[in-house]
Amino acid sequence: STEAAAEAAHAELTLKLVEAEKRVEATEVQLAEIRKEAAEAAAKAKAKEEAARVKASADQVAAVEEARATAARSWEEKLRQATASREDVESALSHAREESAAAKAKLQALQTEISNLATEAKAAKAEAAEASSRAEAAEAAAATVKMAAQAESAARAKAEATVEAAVLEA
Repeated sequence: STEAAAEAAHAELTLKLVEAEKRVEATEVQLAEIRKEAAEAAAKAKAKEEAARVKASADQVAAVEEARATAARSWEEKLRQATASREDVESALSHAREESAAAKAKLQALQTEISNLATEAKAAKAEAAEASSRAEAAEAAAATVKMAAQAESAARAKAEATVEAAVLEA
């Protein structure tokens, strides 16, 4: 039935919603790990820089600075990609929520329509019963009229026979 199809669609959308929420959680975990790795990498780079400053010449310090900047750019890019991925998942989640709400509204409309049809069917059944009852009453009245007509006809025949007998006697 249409109601069953609507319920199936609603269940499927609910499942998609749950999956999308799981993907958002997974992406957030990934983001946290990337941020942690970026912080650790920055700390390591800084430590290397300090060591290099102590024991190396100015050009070695510059090379360390460049390496640190390259590492920072790499982690910024990873972070940007992870953020974009999270936004995609959130968008999919939002879309799934909208579809779920629409399916729920459609299901409620169908249930209302089914309820209205059931009410109309009940009213039609009551009208049919009433019409049947009126038809039975009309049949009974017709039978009564027919019996009265037969009684009247019999009485007329008897009266005519009585008149004929009286005429013959006279």
